[in-house]
Amino acid sequence: MPMNLSPSQRIAFAKAMEKFAQTAVWGPPVIKLDSNVSMEKAKPMYKWMHANSAPPNVCNCWEAVLIAGLNAGLWDKNYVRAAISLEQVDVGVKVPQLTRFMQTRLTKSMDPNDKDGGSWSGFVGNIVMIGYEGQHFAVSGGGGTVIELDKPAQGKILLSKVLERSPYNNKVAEVYISDPPTAADLEDPQIQRR
Repeated sequence: MPMNLSPSQRIAFAKAMEKFAQTAVWGPPVIKLDSNVSMEKAKPMYKWMHANSAPPNVCNCWEAVLIAGLNAGLWDKNYVRAAISLEQVDVGVKVPQLTRFMQTRLTKSMDPNDKDGGSWSGFVGNIVMIGYEGQHFAVSGGGGTVIELDKPAQGKILLSKVLERSPYNNKVAEVYISDPPTAADLEDPQIQRR
């Protein structure tokens, strides 16, 4: 089961994401935490995962969500490591544990036509995933908004505006919203994909 965040934790998560998005820069994600490839080792997130230092300010969208949760005191570095670790889900297909969790029955799949978030506009401090393969991640900010770190935009924005951008403007794009997974959820191979 996902975390059961209190209202103050939800607000802290959203505020931490908003603050982080003001200073962070989008960068390519870490693909493998145990890589020997020099390009992978040069990424700020990879360096942070293997050193005792402050979290990076260059990362991709799902890494930004995880750093915001860390900054809000919701989890620690080991949780971040588990969330970005890859899991084999099919022959030749690996996805980060966070994506795998969001794909499960534990999330609330929302109607992609509900682009203004009418059914979830009051949600604050939830993880939002766009696309079944986790093409984009953000934190819900209330009022139909998400707080994101993306190449073309960062900060608080209406979900409808995010869904107008390529590649998220695909008419079959799915939007998932959930409380963050627990550490046990990230390590549970029994969670069934739909």
